[in-house]
Amino acid sequence: MREFYDSFNGNKLKLVFGSLLKTVEAFFELLIPLYIAKIINEGIVFSSSDVLYKCIFVMIIFYLMGYICSVVSQYFSSLVASNVGRNIRNKIFSKVINFKQSEMDTFDSKFINNSLTNDVKQLESGINMIMRIGLRAPIVAIGSIIMAFTINFKLSLIFVVSTIIIFLFLYFFLSYLSKRYIDIQNKKDRLNLVVSEMVDGSRVIRGFNEQEKEISKGIKAGSKIFENSLFVEYLQSLFNPITYLIINISLLIILYISNDLVSSSVLLNGDVVALINYLTQTFVAISALVNLVFILSKFLASFSRIKTLFDYEVIVDEERREEVASIKSLEFSNVSFSYRNNNVLSDIDFKVNQGTTLGIIGLTGSGKSTLAKLILNLYKCKNGSIFINSLDINNISTNSLKNNISLVLQKPNLYSGTIRDNFMICNPNISEEDINKYLKISMAYDFVYSFDKGLDTVLLENGKNLSGGQKQRLAIAIALSRNPSLLILDDSSCALDLKTEYDLYSNLNREDIGDIRIIISQRISTMKMCDKILVIDNGKVSGFGTYSSLIKKNKIFKEIVLSQEEGVSND
Repeated sequence: MREFYDSFNGNKLKLVFGSLLKTVEAFFELLIPLYIAKIINEGIVFSSSDVLYKCIFVMIIFYLMGYICSVVSQYFSSLVASNVGRNIRNKIFSKVINFKQSEMDTFDSKFINNSLTNDVKQLESGINMIMRIGLRAPIVAIGSIIMAFTINFKLSLIFVVSTIIIFLFLYFFLSYLSKRYIDIQNKKDRLNLVVSEMVDGSRVIRGFNEQEKEISKGIKAGSKIFENSLFVEYLQSLFNPITYLIINISLLIILYISNDLVSSSVLLNGDVVALINYLTQTFVAISALVNLVFILSKFLASFSRIKTLFDYEVIVDEERREEVASIKSLEFSNVSFSYRNNNVLSDIDFKVNQGTTLGIIGLTGSGKSTLAKLILNLYKCKNGSIFINSLDINNISTNSLKNNISLVLQKPNLYSGTIRDNFMICNPNISEEDINKYLKISMAYDFVYSFDKGLDTVLLENGKNLSGGQKQRLAIAIALSRNPSLLILDDSSCALDLKTEYDLYSNLNREDIGDIRIIISQRISTMKMCDKILVIDNGKVSGFGTYSSLIKKNKIFKEIVLSQEEGVSND
């Protein structure tokens, strides 16, 4: 947990100073009952106005000093908590942003989102309250008992017994609540996932008339959180009454015993008042600790979840020194890949050179998209090697790969902001003239300028205010703006009509975009525009060659062609 402790860097002095001020405030508070006792025993009983005024003056000074210490301490505790929370968020974000694809698969995105938001907020609250209460409350509680011992040893034993009982109760209560809060947080992750799926897949849900089923799923996930939260609240509601019961029993015992002691002049009236004040201070301190227990329960649950992220060892690649200015050739040599012990690709062999447009086709789930991710080096091959310009891809620097390769997915990611902003993210120095050029190539120019603000049109997250075809065309234009040496289009034109798709690929060929182009598609019409076609079946190469050669020799490719031709003729 070095990352957690490092988050306090630059705040340790503030942490110590703020905690120290709370300690000073506690000492001022512990002295007040002694002066109250002195006022009663000397100032009132013996009518000594000199003692009375002097004690009142000292008490006012103590109250003012305690107030100043409290205000300054709370300022520092809030400052430290917010700074540490910011540092933890930055560390989580820095770690997650560098995760490889295989590492991202380890953590659910909702888990990471909750860690960055709710869990860090719980840590901030915990740090804040620990600084305010964590040191002060025990000092007041223990100090009150010690001060009570200076007044009467016998009565002070009651303080000790009641405090021990409450602290034992606190310990077992905290241990149990912490487990319950972890369970609630996990259920919140599940609810967030369900809600996200419902929102993202709302069209599909309505299309298949599955609204009632999805509503039932959401209600079920929410009900589990409600039931667990209700049970925890029920337990919390029991704590204060139990604490009050123990304190009040202690108070009754003290009053009963002190009655005889006062009658026999062993104890003065002021001393009894001081003892009751110390008992009250002990009770207030313990009540504060009770509230701290509830906060710490959430703190520990959130700490445990964040610790999971911090403790995860990021895969560190060996130093990659090879650089490539452009991609002249791409070769797969006996490549195999498994995902969570499931074979996805086996013995993939092919090679394409500069100036080639490679089409990849195959049935759903055959491994086409996985092959594209291997080219980006998002995953490591289980066996075999991938070569770019005859260099092993594992020896080529990550920046060199990213600078030369552009990938457009079937469901592209667009950022909230203007259309221009989305281009600037990929190419900060791009001109408006170049943006328009790539919009025309991708057949996106007309619809972009049909908006009143053109390039300054604001997009919602993931382009939710665009149609599927508009998002794909815009994403292709953005990918082209990087001037990639290798362009991979992974079913990224499936939402386009055949004419628009044909015009788009014709533009790519005419403008000679990319040294190598890889087009993954299910459409035979798209494959006809490719120089070479790779047929994938159940993770293996079924055929590799031109359209004319495959239609004659490859059974699977021929079946795909016939099935689509029959579908067109039936229409």
